[in-house]
Amino acid sequence: MAENTDEILCSICLNDFKKPQILDCEPSFCLICLEDYIQKVTIDNHFPCPICRRDIHLPDSEVSAFKTSYLEAEVVPECDACKGGISCEFRCENCHQYLCFTCRKVHDTLTVTSNHVVVEYIKSSEKENRDNSDPDNLSGVNPEPQIKDFCSIHHDRIADYYCKQCSVGVCCRCVVANHNGHMFVDLLDEKIHGETREELNALKVATEAQIKDLQHYSDSLKRIVTDINQSSKVSCRNVDKQVKELCSLVKRLGEDMKGKIQKSRQDQLKKCTEQLKELEAMIDNLKASVNYSENILADDSTVQTLKRISRVKKENEDISLESFQLPHVTYTWFEEEIIEDRILEDQLGVLENLDGPTFRSSFTVGKQKMMGVDIYGDEYYIQGVPCRINVVKEGKSGDLGIHLYVYISEDTNIKSCKVKWSAKLVNQTNKQHSTVKKGSNQGCLYTDIDLSWGWNNFIKLKRFADERNGFVDKNGVFFIQVTVKMIESERFNNVIFKITSS
Repeated sequence: MAENTDEILCSICLNDFKKPQILDCEPSFCLICLEDYIQKVTIDNHFPCPICRRDIHLPDSEVSAFKTSYLEAEVVPECDACKGGISCEFRCENCHQYLCFTCRKVHDTLTVTSNHVVVEYIKSSEKENRDNSDPDNLSGVNPEPQIKDFCSIHHDRIADYYCKQCSVGVCCRCVVANHNGHMFVDLLDEKIHGETREELNALKVATEAQIKDLQHYSDSLKRIVTDINQSSKVSCRNVDKQVKELCSLVKRLGEDMKGKIQKSRQDQLKKCTEQLKELEAMIDNLKASVNYSENILADDSTVQTLKRISRVKKENEDISLESFQLPHVTYTWFEEEIIEDRILEDQLGVLENLDGPTFRSSFTVGKQKMMGVDIYGDEYYIQGVPCRINVVKEGKSGDLGIHLYVYISEDTNIKSCKVKWSAKLVNQTNKQHSTVKKGSNQGCLYTDIDLSWGWNNFIKLKRFADERNGFVDKNGVFFIQVTVKMIESERFNNVIFKITSS
């Protein structure tokens, strides 16, 4: 076995590494060994490191989620071009192919690949040894593989110059033979070596700054997309709610209509059933009289017969005096009305395309709460920034004040923003009588101190509190609808985003 067991052997099985995984505290272990160990000692996705006993979190509840260690024996890739089983010596950074020495020469002569960057292939272990042995590498960061610039024609010769016209590295021989009169850069000049890297690094920094700015734009667009989706979701939910209420109303009206039908039926049946009872009683009496007469006839008594005759005549006379007429009755009939889509659509509601996301907050107040106590609505998010409505009775004027709070301090990227917004106090009996006020077209400026903007005298409190005006229902519930548009935001990197109206 090798002497440096900490680097080569798994500390659990004391054998060569198999699929080594590296923990946060750096030790590496075989995948199977680590799985078996964690299964025995883990509690709530935490376990102690087998070596240093540091508490380790198990990511995603899977051992394979740890980073893979590179302690296994490294196999040098074969040449991708010749497929002859020859180990590679170079790698093309453009076409991502491993090349042997012979194939690298052919690769550099082809027109389509002559400008590709080819680097020497270095094993990970060799690369690490080079980095550790470099006295100038004090940062501990592994440098990029050293690129050796070879002549584009003579592949075994180091390039002395860079031809600006042809964009290739060339040796001294090719300068005279093939690039006479061209502009060159001396690749052996250490000053050029440093200047080119400084220039490229400056360009890289500028590009990174552009990426950061574009990322901020991208984030803003993603927030707008989120607001669009949320507005659509809320609107669809409102449609479903309105449809449910309409269906409930229509069903209730239908039940009322059927109630009227049943009442009419009962009234008309009552007229018939009263006479039916009288007639049935008379018929029963007459049937009894007939039975009694039959019994008299069966006795052959003349006296009884004479008595019965006078009695039957009297009964017949009484019945003949009754006046029987069929009652006047009415019959129900429901005539369906033609259902007009336009009327239903008007009842369903109005679809509007507004400048910004819209939300509605409900408030419940009593007389004791309208004495200067702030009331806050639910929290909503506009472009990822929390907002909420504040309602208060203003002390001096006695009016109802409505304000919008925008808590940009909760977004670490925003320094300030301008918000254009409008508020509507919803009239629950007649939407056309709702009170609407709009803010400045230039927008209200919000900073990280969480200011609020609005109106101290949105509506007279007396008018608002009177239930007959329709703003507050009998339970003290009222609604405020707000449309918010963030028209400008300043980031902490001094980048200002403006949203223009089309």
